[in-house]
Amino acid sequence: MEIRRIRLNQGQTADNVLTFGDNDSLVAASVTKLSFVAPWCCHKLRRTMYLPYFQDEWKVTPTFTANLGIRWDYYGVANVPDNRTTVFDQNQFHGACLGSGSFNTPFPVPVNTAACPTNPALYRPNYRNFDPRVSFAWAPSSLHGKTVIRSGFGIYSGAAQNDDLNAGLESDTFRASVVAPTLGPAIQQEIPDLSAYTGTGDFSKAANHPRALQRIARKDQYVETWGFDRRAPIARRSLVFHVLSWEPWRPAVLTRCREPVPNSSRY
Repeated sequence: MEIRRIRLNQGQTADNVLTFGDNDSLVAASVTKLSFVAPWCCHKLRRTMYLPYFQDEWKVTPTFTANLGIRWDYYGVANVPDNRTTVFDQNQFHGACLGSGSFNTPFPVPVNTAACPTNPALYRPNYRNFDPRVSFAWAPSSLHGKTVIRSGFGIYSGAAQNDDLNAGLESDTFRASVVAPTLGPAIQQEIPDLSAYTGTGDFSKAANHPRALQRIARKDQYVETWGFDRRAPIARRSLVFHVLSWEPWRPAVLTRCREPVPNSSRY
């Protein structure tokens, strides 16, 4: 039995992009456009993984050995201790639900829609990662035990990267774009003073920047492998063996964190 505990505290520094119309504007420090991403820290992601397994070897006959096993990988559901989340689900509650600690402002709620649950989960748990492992080794008596045939099959699941699961944590990031801003000395500051702008005219995206995370029918990544191996001496009484092997495999399959959300960015 293996148990893993993930504790991720992440943040972001301020990010400014200054655009100048021409070289003269650059020399005069006259900004044509400012794009600003506010800093934040720290968003907390926690999850616990439970990974029990069973595997053993049986000598079925003196010339045939089987190795059988199964592993269940449960990667848990990432959660946020202070509930600073914004969760999107157009199928369950037709919009966005805010955690009790979210910095987002309430969204308009369409009529005749289900109420938001309290602190909804970022996504649904996946209990279906049952991974079998089967292999055998056989030394046929007719070949005097000098030829060995081995074969095996296995499925290996894997947890997604933590960055694939944190969309609900980054949905309260403040972003702004200002055309022809009047900054003055503030152009040299890491965090510009945008208090004079009211969110109209040439001031856009003066709001949080939601990111979508798939909640339904989400799958974890996995790989399937097969193997076949035959070893036999090159000649009678020879200590040199030739090997014939075949190892196809199926690439990892992963349902990434994607779900269309109107007027939002997606990862």
